[in-house]
Amino acid sequence: MAFLNGEQRDPRLNEILYPPCDAARTKDLVRTYEPNKEFADKGHISPDGLLRYLLSVENDVLMAEKYDLHDDMDQPLCHYFINSSHNTYLVGHQLTGRASVEIYRQCLLAGCRCVELDCWDGSDDEPIITHGFTMCTEVKFREVMEAIAESAFKTSDYPIVLSFENHCVKQQDKLARYCREILADSLLVDPFDSHPLEPGAPLPSPNLLKRKILIKNKKKHMHRPGAKRKSKSAGEPVEQLKAKQEKGTAASEAAAGTAISALVNYVTPTHFHSFEAAEKKNRGYEISSFVETQALQLLKTKPVEFVNYNKRQMSRIYPKGTRVDSSNYMPQAFWNAGCQLVALNFQSLDLAMQMNLGFFEYNHRCGYVLKPDFMRRVDRRFDPFAESTVDGIVAGTVSVQVLSGQMLTDKRCGVYVEVEMYGLPADTVRKRFRSKTVPNNTINPVFNEEPFVFTKVGRALHAPLGPGRAAPPGHDPHPALRGDGQAAGTPHPARQRTPTRIPTRGAAQRGQRAPQPAHALRQDRRQGLRARRHGRLHRRPLQPHRLPVGAAEEGEAAGGAHRGRRRAARCHPP
Repeated sequence: MAFLNGEQRDPRLNEILYPPCDAARTKDLVRTYEPNKEFADKGHISPDGLLRYLLSVENDVLMAEKYDLHDDMDQPLCHYFINSSHNTYLVGHQLTGRASVEIYRQCLLAGCRCVELDCWDGSDDEPIITHGFTMCTEVKFREVMEAIAESAFKTSDYPIVLSFENHCVKQQDKLARYCREILADSLLVDPFDSHPLEPGAPLPSPNLLKRKILIKNKKKHMHRPGAKRKSKSAGEPVEQLKAKQEKGTAASEAAAGTAISALVNYVTPTHFHSFEAAEKKNRGYEISSFVETQALQLLKTKPVEFVNYNKRQMSRIYPKGTRVDSSNYMPQAFWNAGCQLVALNFQSLDLAMQMNLGFFEYNHRCGYVLKPDFMRRVDRRFDPFAESTVDGIVAGTVSVQVLSGQMLTDKRCGVYVEVEMYGLPADTVRKRFRSKTVPNNTINPVFNEEPFVFTKVGRALHAPLGPGRAAPPGHDPHPALRGDGQAAGTPHPARQRTPTRIPTRGAAQRGQRAPQPAHALRQDRRQGLRARRHGRLHRRPLQPHRLPVGAAEEGEAAGGAHRGRRRAARCHPP
């Protein structure tokens, strides 16, 4: 009980809302996590039982409610960060990769709410999806729509955006027909009367758009009766104009474009000219797409204007064309500006993608995370590059103590841990903190070093912690990646989430590990040699007296999880 209240409990917690652990609660924990029944009956806990407790959900850094649907979902659509995918159909390389229908199911089941479809005319009179002018394979548009209809709302009921890159000429009518037939009632065809497509009108909320699918495609603006139509061929004779109109299927193609255009409403793409022009038009239903290099340049030159732009309408960021290996840019920079649709290559599980996965673990993995107050209110000014703290936020100090790890890899090598922080530019710290190297031990390395200290952290909004925590607010391990013994947390773009020390500070973790007999060490070496001779890894169950009181997931979380890095522990030749 002294360990729970003295070491595990956050002293900042309210004792009325989160009372200290008493004897009854301690006995319940022992009975729950102690595998030895005799020990449990006596109220004792073995190292194995303590390890089970430290690795359990009882020690999640974030309050359990934060994993539930806790955000206000009645705000306009542009007030949320939305989980988005780029070139969703590709499995691997951008030029030679394979297109797959299954990847759409996987992305949607993972919580992605915006998928991309590159549509082209197919050879058998069926539209296809592929990466044009490359050696990538193709899939049928109809099959993709069936997969989307099947998996759209399995994980989340909140709206999905289908981002069309429409290159079809003769088969646009089939695009529209398949959308209507396959998506049926899920497809939002007409805008709501309460949210008209007018300047100054706000976008509908995710709650209002529940189980609806929105189409993002070029909008064909109809010619208004009585208005003068400008012609690019004004100087050509009437006979030549008539001849051009009679050639080919121009009339039917125009009608087909009108059919797919009629499905576009709250996500109408438009070319970006300037922030001033967008503010003057004030059309919340229009969205502009920016390649990462253009968006980064705008962010550097006009950061405040970019934030204000994203308060009124949505923006989509996508990777530059030279990322042919399907690598990703760091999404944090664009989250800092309030960009909603930060599209990444989901097939590449790099640092950027891990940050994205961890970020959208919030809010029940529904694919929508509410932006902080100062990124939504028009009366608040926010500069992501400012050195000063955000109004109303008190900067603090974050201490990260790397204690131990378990089952990091089956390779025999040395292990060290790097600790980094990602967030606003003033808070980002990279390649500064690194632990000592523990040689030839990837099963249960113990580091037990002095904490790494990040000073003046908190230039953005914090989130509250759960009870019993000894860590700064706003952090969470990434449970989705725990299957392979690693965790990956991700910095919140505005609720500055930073690394945290492992909240498992038992006596053994502070260096007082149980001694290992010499014969046990010799036996380990013999078994390791025998395993290498037979070309396999001999996995002998670890004895309780040899277990350091550490956490595999929590150890990774302290070393690299909260910086979004999947491989916190790196290996080098012994």
